[in-house]
Amino acid sequence: MEAIQHELDELIEKFGGYFLRKRDEFPDRAPSFRPFCFGLTDEWLESLSKLFLAIPKRLAAPQIFEVERKYQSQHRSFIFGAAEKIRQKKAYHFFIDALKAIERRFDLPFPLYVQELKEARPTLASFLLTELLLLWALMEKEGKLLVCVRDGHQRKHILLPENPEDRMTFILQVGQQILTFLPFITPQHLDLVPERFGPIHNVDRESIRVPVLLNQSIPEILEDAYFHQRYVLHPVGAAVQLRDAYDIEGMLVKVVEGKVIARISTARGETIAMIDLETGQGVDFIMAHEGPVAEVKNALALFVATVYHDLVVGIETPARRKRKYTVDQQRMAMAFPEKEPTFIYIPRKIRVGGEIREVSPRIPMTIRRPPRVHPVRGYLKKGWLSEHHRDELEEFERATGLKILERIPSGKTFIRPHFSPRCDEEGGVIVQYPLFVKRRLEAEMLGGRA
Repeated sequence: MEAIQHELDELIEKFGGYFLRKRDEFPDRAPSFRPFCFGLTDEWLESLSKLFLAIPKRLAAPQIFEVERKYQSQHRSFIFGAAEKIRQKKAYHFFIDALKAIERRFDLPFPLYVQELKEARPTLASFLLTELLLLWALMEKEGKLLVCVRDGHQRKHILLPENPEDRMTFILQVGQQILTFLPFITPQHLDLVPERFGPIHNVDRESIRVPVLLNQSIPEILEDAYFHQRYVLHPVGAAVQLRDAYDIEGMLVKVVEGKVIARISTARGETIAMIDLETGQGVDFIMAHEGPVAEVKNALALFVATVYHDLVVGIETPARRKRKYTVDQQRMAMAFPEKEPTFIYIPRKIRVGGEIREVSPRIPMTIRRPPRVHPVRGYLKKGWLSEHHRDELEEFERATGLKILERIPSGKTFIRPHFSPRCDEEGGVIVQYPLFVKRRLEAEMLGGRA
């Protein structure tokens, strides 16, 4: 589509000028991309960084025009040249390699690099990710956008706005979502890719209403799911219909390489949210949502965590704090009564040996989870103090300022506060925990809250 290619050319010039005007806020040097672990990609990222950082800082007014003209010409040629090379060589894995290279060189493990992708900030990582986004947009062909680069590349027709200005905003924000889940999508997971993306910030005129869990975080929900898990999601995913969930109508949820990926149907279209089961972090692309706590970050990913918990736990387990969902009583009391959202799981249909069969969204988990480490308070126990134990308690008294020994009656010993099961045994249970659970335990141990 010639119109889109022309608009993309203008967009490249627009972003080239944007970062050029912010050159003074950038560092003077970039981290080395050598040795080239990702071949063509590392070379492209290094050359692009050098091209940009070669622009001198604090240019005087007469110099700005000439420097901008020269840089824009080199920049445009550089982007279009890379796009042509990728198409000719069918080297579409370039995009995954670029994300991995940026992740490694700037210490931005998923999903931390997503924030640099979502915001054009004066950091070199944000600059390179924006350039990668522009390069991805140039892969458009006959109205289809690149959505899969693993096990062969695939494009998908995605409905675009007719207004040229809205169209470019739309493509960039859709590109943010696609680049985020591109490393995990194979042809078997193309059903996770929306056909009608929305809502798109600054294109859709109204925000959507998202149920917001007030008093639990994504790590808390995932930790409860981890230790009480009874099921795993079927590889084909779980189709979920939602009731009393404001503008959220349904989801397709899959677990792909340790990431929960959800294609979410809303009243304004479809969008993607992801949760990392190792780090306990979530990301979504709803830039604005309505409700009494609209400032909650990644509210949609938080809601996906509750759906995932319900899927894998099955029977709700008692929580330390009762869950609450916000209700906009002034505007929504009639349309959305004060109820918790209802999850309805719909069996998916798959072809097996030429026949269509329905499969359950989840299957029983056969692996047993390790026991949950928990703090144990100090307590008295029958027995006699050995010299070694007395030395340990004296050290404990010096470290804490507590007076224990003088209060231990005859025939008793004292068991210090600790974590159970023991955490210091070789091959202990903690080594099996997800990273975010380990980090919480570290904070508790170091914070002395055992």
